[in-house]
Amino acid sequence: MVRASDDGARAFPTGHARLLVPDVAPPCPFAAVTVVTIEHESGKRLSDMRLRWEFGYGATRNRLGSCIVVGKAWTPEMFAVLRKHHLYQSDLLATARVRVVAWAHPDLLGYALDALVADQPDSMHDVERVRAFTVDMGIAPHVDEAMPLDPAEWRTHPAVVSGAVRCA
Repeated sequence: MVRASDDGARAFPTGHARLLVPDVAPPCPFAAVTVVTIEHESGKRLSDMRLRWEFGYGATRNRLGSCIVVGKAWTPEMFAVLRKHHLYQSDLLATARVRVVAWAHPDLLGYALDALVADQPDSMHDVERVRAFTVDMGIAPHVDEAMPLDPAEWRTHPAVVSGAVRCA
């Protein structure tokens, strides 16, 4: 077993072993997870939450903002399908928005690897478990924004204009 103080690394507890996650300055491997929900402008959730995992190597933030590109989590094609299925509910679509919450961190890579090693890949897609993990590990979201339902309108959103959120 590796102790947390060895070589400036900290141990990541898993169900089977302790995974060593080095405390090194970027670049380093990480995982990013994005949760997308359609909600009413009042904040009431109108859809199930969808998760999207991505893996990378490098800094999770830089001068341009987050490494997470939220445009991959809610696409124009997804919006077209939603609009097609709710063709006669334009008033509902007019009051809806997409809530995007995303995290990127080396510890999320440990979470994903643990799920795969334990042969429980479904736990990677359990939104509540992922949220609880981020809270327990003190991982703050990189993105927590209410975006327009139509991705074509995202370019004018203040978070995108400021560079805090990347959509492409």
